[in-house]
Amino acid sequence: MMKRYSFLIIVLLTAMPLFSEPDLTEPLNNLRVQRGLAILREDKVLSLVAAEYAQELLARKILSHQGRGGERALSRYRSYGGTSVIIGEIIGSGVDLYGVIKAWQQSPAHLGAIIRADWTHLGCGMARDGINRIWVALFTVKRVEKLKIEKKSGVFMLSGFLIPEEAEQPLLFSGINLLCPSKWEPATGYFSFAIPLQSGMDYHRLGYRSRNSQIKITDVFYPERLLTFFPERERQ
Repeated sequence: MMKRYSFLIIVLLTAMPLFSEPDLTEPLNNLRVQRGLAILREDKVLSLVAAEYAQELLARKILSHQGRGGERALSRYRSYGGTSVIIGEIIGSGVDLYGVIKAWQQSPAHLGAIIRADWTHLGCGMARDGINRIWVALFTVKRVEKLKIEKKSGVFMLSGFLIPEEAEQPLLFSGINLLCPSKWEPATGYFSFAIPLQSGMDYHRLGYRSRNSQIKITDVFYPERLLTFFPERERQ
């Protein structure tokens, strides 16, 4: 009988689901849906940056928007190869996620960051020390999908898909020089640019001209550095 009961206990323990931390993405999106705003998609780079920063804050035993070296969210995002031009960040700590969510709701600044209408993506991270937790949520606006860079035939080939319907033409500023697209398909939003190799460490600004002739910048990067972060593969 003892052996039989021991066997049953082992089976029951094995069948139990593993404990997982509550997901921050869902309650944040719920706050947006309640106000008629679009759900935000996860950005893997943002999630990585958020998770790393949560660990840093836990180690420093502090809540701050400034990193050890004084860098802020946009700089941290860029250091991981992010190319978006704007980043929002909120931070919270406690033993219960929903208590933190409630505190954010009661703070105009935090709630305003969550329900900003033009956000398109977010990334979340959490660090834990016993029952204490630190949550970091990052938000951004992405107007280009499947941005990719490759080095071939003596040039950097940059390509992707413009999302905004108002985009009339893609633009790429290489330093102070304006490059013309190698390919542009208005029906699909697909574009490509050939960037000379000697411009690899020049600052580049990608964007588009809208129907009312406004120029809007969507991404900024150095081609050589971008290739280092994302060698010949699509960015998420």
